[in-house]
Amino acid sequence: MQLLAARLARRAGVPATPDHLVVYGIGMALRVAGVGLIWLAVTIDRAAFPPGAAALGYLGTLLPLLWLETRLT
Repeated sequence: MQLLAARLARRAGVPATPDHLVVYGIGMALRVAGVGLIWLAVTIDRAAFPPGAAALGYLGTLLPLLWLETRLT
């Protein structure tokens, strides 16, 4: 997510360094958009996307990556 945020910031003309709050803000907006997409998928087809499993899968993927991003920068 953060790499995509850095790429979007670079295209907007903002230097994509970890010190810039814009890149962090874009990354957090993408994460919140992911939560919204999980919510949308659960509301559209609850049989294919059970709420607990979908949320646990998203958070189980997102939280370790968020932890690694803060450790690697």
